Amino acid sequence: MKKLFGFLAALCVASLILLTISGCSGGDSKNELNLNGNWKIALNDRDITYQQTQIYGPIVDAMDGKLEFKSEGKVQISANVGSDSKSMEGSWSVEGDKVTIIDPTGALGSVGSVTFTHKDGKLYSDSQKYVCLVRV
Repeated sequence: MKKLFGFLAALCVASLILLTISGCSGGDSKNELNLNGNWKIALNDRDITYQQTQIYGPIVDAMDGKLEFKSEGKVQISANVGSDSKSMEGSWSVEGDKVTIIDPTGALGSVGSVTFTHKDGKLYSDSQKYVCLVRV
């Protein structure tokens, strides 16, 4: 259980770091989904079992992750990491129903991106099935 908690905490922190160090150029497509405003990191209870909800729910709640998407393609991210509160700025882009955060620095070991799919008013992580972003 400790290993699982550690893995999930590291995964959440890594995602936030990836979001914050992102840098991507934007076009007019940023407003297609009207993401501007406040969002929070939440448990994706659509794709997981009740037991997984019981395990991952407290972790996501304790992180208290928040994002503010801004019209100029910037995103302000804040979260609790252990006993520390972190706040950083990143960038985002939109193509169709996909919101992509790009990591050009390879901070997670290789250059890559985090992609979310917009569905039913939420942003579902394409790589981390336990979390999604919801508008607040």
